[in-house]
Amino acid sequence: SLTAINSQLTKMQDGIVPLSVESLQTVLDQTNFLARLVDDLRTLALVDAGELPLEKTEIDLEELVGQVVERFQPKAAQQNVNLRIDNELIGGNLKIFADPDRIVQILSNLISNALHHTPGGGTILIKFDENESEVFCLAQDSGSGIKEEDLPHLFERFYRGDKARSHEFSSTGLGLSIARNLTRVHGGDLSAANAQQGGAVFTLQLPKIDN
Repeated sequence: SLTAINSQLTKMQDGIVPLSVESLQTVLDQTNFLARLVDDLRTLALVDAGELPLEKTEIDLEELVGQVVERFQPKAAQQNVNLRIDNELIGGNLKIFADPDRIVQILSNLISNALHHTPGGGTILIKFDENESEVFCLAQDSGSGIKEEDLPHLFERFYRGDKARSHEFSSTGLGLSIARNLTRVHGGDLSAANAQQGGAVFTLQLPKIDN
């Protein structure tokens, strides 16, 4: 909070806390967290007011997912997590009409969330599916899954079910709420469940462009 930042800076000014790289990093982490929180709250406010600007264009969802997964590969490798795409649906119609930046934001949130909850040596598998009118992108991890009591509240704002795995400045508590709201303004939906073989699976569902 601003109070915490002010307190830390005051202690540094008074010599109570030594001016060092570590103490400055703490203030920087707090400042970055507040900046993300303000940005997240602004996004939700625009969604609630129906005023979120969208620059929609025709997108190949498979191609866009591939780009996002590639972006997360270094972090996955650092955590010793196997992040990969199941290309079983190659040749399917995965075209959508959407804002690519917002879809990237949704996908990034899902993969980041999966990485946070997948232990070293685990796997995150991205799958595709489709029906006559919709495309589906599933992000399935091999983590501990979602507690049943948390499932109904998972997309609520500021809800933190697993407090033991929440890091002070790693999340604003709004990521999943924003991801679902961004999906819904595209005419789709975002859901979560536990996979039968263990781990959590998030399903991004979007209307597709007909051939």
